[in-house]
Amino acid sequence: MLNPGQVGFGYKLANEGTGLAINIRHGIEIAGERFEYGGGMQWRALAPGERQPADDFLDQGNWIRITPLAVVVDERELQENWAVQLRHYWAEFESVFGERFRTRNSIDPRQPAEFERTEPQS
Repeated sequence: MLNPGQVGFGYKLANEGTGLAINIRHGIEIAGERFEYGGGMQWRALAPGERQPADDFLDQGNWIRITPLAVVVDERELQENWAVQLRHYWAEFESVFGERFRTRNSIDPRQPAEFERTEPQS
């Protein structure tokens, strides 16, 4: 639940790759300023094809709605015109081989996702 003066940015994490993603940091970036989920809490692991939290589902004719993850920001920390600024959801994670990666996804679905290795492979 949000308190007065707070803004929540909801989303889900998904591993769309073929390998295990571990030590996942994630959050939202607004006009170049990053806000991290839970003050730096990490999601420990996502298997290939896994989503967290799980998708909504139908149970005996009733939709069960799953609450998304959310970065909660005090509105005073945001720029005055934050609602019209470019936003990206981001994640940084490791492979089981110690490789590190970063993804950025615009809230504009017409924009491609960005994916990069952040450290050279050893």
